[in-house]
Amino acid sequence: MNISRFGRFAAGALVLALVAASAGESKAACAAFPDVSWWGKISHERINRYVQRKHDGNWSPYIAKWERQLAKVKDIYDRDSSIVIKKRGITLKGDALGDYIIKIVERIDVTRCLAGNFRKPSRSS
Repeated sequence: MNISRFGRFAAGALVLALVAASAGESKAACAAFPDVSWWGKISHERINRYVQRKHDGNWSPYIAKWERQLAKVKDIYDRDSSIVIKKRGITLKGDALGDYIIKIVERIDVTRCLAGNFRKPSRSS
């Protein structure tokens, strides 16, 4: 069986997600976002405020944005190409790009967890 390089990274990300799920994390406790320097200082509360402000509390568009980003980066990885993070002057290719894919998967997982915990604020009449 011939497994692509991305397949190995995807398998690793899946194992990571399964380990976190089987560790008995409560629904209220979401993992921290992965540390990616060009993402800045993101936190559960910051992302929640962003979704409340930009998407009126609807998490679906925010999650879809990161799923599109993941698909694009996977495609670039599968083509053995690279991406450039212009504001940092960083080029990611090969294993470094594979590691970034894992970080995006982790970000999506944390975001889905948050979406299940943060609710759109109710408006009183």
